[in-house]
Amino acid sequence: MTSKVIRWVLCIALLFGIVVPAAQAEDAEPTFTVGVSEEQSVDVGDEITIKVRAEALKDVFGYELVVAYDREALTFVRAASLQMPGFAVTPLVREGQAGGADEIVFAFTKVGATTAAISGAADLASLTFRAAEAGETQVSLTQVKAVKKDTTASTYKPGARLELAIVEQETPPEPEPAPAFLDVSEGHWAKSAIDRAVALGIVKGYADGTFKPQQPVTRAEFVTMLVRALQPSAQQAIADPTFKDAAQIGAWARAEIALAVTNGWINGFDDGTFRPGQQITRAEMTTIAARALGLLEIGEERSEAEMAGFADWAAVPAWAKPAFVVAVAEGLIQGRGADQLAPQAPTNRAEAVVLILRLLDAAAGDVQTLG
Repeated sequence: MTSKVIRWVLCIALLFGIVVPAAQAEDAEPTFTVGVSEEQSVDVGDEITIKVRAEALKDVFGYELVVAYDREALTFVRAASLQMPGFAVTPLVREGQAGGADEIVFAFTKVGATTAAISGAADLASLTFRAAEAGETQVSLTQVKAVKKDTTASTYKPGARLELAIVEQETPPEPEPAPAFLDVSEGHWAKSAIDRAVALGIVKGYADGTFKPQQPVTRAEFVTMLVRALQPSAQQAIADPTFKDAAQIGAWARAEIALAVTNGWINGFDDGTFRPGQQITRAEMTTIAARALGLLEIGEERSEAEMAGFADWAAVPAWAKPAFVVAVAEGLIQGRGADQLAPQAPTNRAEAVVLILRLLDAAAGDVQTLG
């Protein structure tokens, strides 16, 4: 049986209860908690991410979490496993009956015949909500089903609960002025875009007071910035990335990359890797951007004759040509210099910020030239 079949069997078993109860063991039972890394007070409209942590696990290969919440106070945004590699089933949202709490059911299994099981203390999953209504509310972990590779399972009722205070801001705070970065002069071609992106929280500067506009951007960094800017819907399945190098994806980017994969923005390479730390090229950046706005079909219909003015058009990979055609036509990108697309050149921070803001404006129906 292949690892792909095994992971499907385990996930289906979790969701439908097709598991074998484990024999009672003498080991201490696992304990489970829910918590947040930030303050437990959040403003209406802001997102808050809750982490589920376990202690004293023993040889766990998959799990199912049942989390209760009040949908009047909180809107579920996304869920992601904090264990890699693995496969997650679509989070199931169940509406409460007779005034009861709503529930999210999130199941995950590790993959690979030689993959080690989870033992000891471990962060299992993160769930992100958006505060919808002012007041006191809570999120509870009502049930955990832990499954071993042989499908024997143990079910726990931890009752772990997190109290949250959602507050309504009476007067919106004055926007903080954009920092004056030491390496971004008033005449820098991307200054207005950099200032705006920082104000929107899409990107930050460095502790030494610089922005490093010429520094290359990695694939993980670009995808994370893009998802934070466009905030795509999480109503469909959000599967944890199953790239061969998924373990190399940092926790800070895992949820955003999972959402991008789910929405078809990124596919990875032919060898099954994502290469999160690799510098993203202009061809890759442009293709991901076109997918994010659903423009690739338009790009395939446009004539490539419009690109004859670029001296390096022949150097653009075939898979990226439709994206470049539509991106140039829609004003999302410009060439480097007078006639160069530079498809294989790495994308720097300034270019990435400018493109992401153009995408944000395009999504709102207002494409602007930012530099």
